[in-house]
Amino acid sequence: MKSAARLMLERAELQRRISALPAMSHRRVALTERLKELTARELKLSLAGTRGRA
Repeated sequence: MKSAARLMLERAELQRRISALPAMSHRRVALTERLKELTARELKLSLAGTRGRA
């Protein structure tokens, strides 16, 4: 499993790449879907790390 820091870097890179593409680009749609997946994984990892601390 990737670390939270690595996921953040990947998300930032995807956001940069997405912003450079035309709005209706097929590649932009695919990268946006990948960004959603990475965001979900990052949130899941974050929640797993905070569960025993409450």
